[in-house]
Amino acid sequence: MKIIDVHAHYCPRAYYAKLECRKAAPYVRALKNGALDLRYGPGRSSHVREGMYSLDRRLEDMDAKGVEVQVLSPLLHGVHRLDPKTGLELCRLVNDDVAEVVQKHKGRFEGFAVLPLQGVDESLMELERSVRELKMRGVIFFSNVEGHFLDEERFWPLYERIAALDVPIFIHPTHPVNDKGMKDYGLISTLGFLYDTTLTMLRIIFSGLLEQHSRLKFILPHLGSVVPYITARIDKERAGPTNSQRNIQRSPSEYFKLVYVDTVSLHKPALMMANSYLGSARILFGCDCPFWGMGEGLESVRDLDISERDKENIFFKNAEGLLKLA
Repeated sequence: MKIIDVHAHYCPRAYYAKLECRKAAPYVRALKNGALDLRYGPGRSSHVREGMYSLDRRLEDMDAKGVEVQVLSPLLHGVHRLDPKTGLELCRLVNDDVAEVVQKHKGRFEGFAVLPLQGVDESLMELERSVRELKMRGVIFFSNVEGHFLDEERFWPLYERIAALDVPIFIHPTHPVNDKGMKDYGLISTLGFLYDTTLTMLRIIFSGLLEQHSRLKFILPHLGSVVPYITARIDKERAGPTNSQRNIQRSPSEYFKLVYVDTVSLHKPALMMANSYLGSARILFGCDCPFWGMGEGLESVRDLDISERDKENIFFKNAEGLLKLA
């Protein structure tokens, strides 16, 4: 069966090289083990290993596991701390590199573009270039822009243009807006990431963005974060004495069913619940490579007690339709 992986990361070594000469965040320092230490804010760091910027082993692994296509999402932690002009320059550098990778390995990789969201005008320019000239299949947004929420009105002209271009927005977690109590035990990535994407998606729904721009297509990774499990509570609270109903005409859960999720979970009961609640037509296959392995991600879906048609939807048909790959 054909397999398209929509949740895979890559960032060119050239991006990190640009940060090596900086003294303030974001900056990079080389470690003795060969990894890079990326510091992108107070108490915010990431260990970058070779698998993030080298795709040689990635292709070997894809061949061994039967993954035909990966959609590459650049993770530019810290880029939004920079001024819009510098942010645009770095985003252009990365997007150009991803486009070169796609051309070099035709049929194996596709790309999502990264935008300098600290500058909406700059983002609009790079969006147009990335989709029309570089043929990017979508865009990747962090779940917050240095503490600013994605539903803020200043971003709405960008959403309007994205809707017109008919490409999806992949919302990827970053350091959460509220990390209190999460700095111990690895809870930032374990819980904080899911908290932040859940908060972001609910704010997008309640803001009325999907009411006004129904053509927008969002991908919420990690099986939709927490949203699928609390939709009854969300709908119930929306009906209460709050202001949450002022911008939307339908139940929040109805808007969430317009969103795509990916399979990065590994938890069979959760995967089965997502298939039951959303239907296989809204689920995309993803591995979260290079952080998680391809094999375990593949097996988590292959082992599901669902029909072959559902598995086809998840493994490749939905991605082909959403990203116009067919």
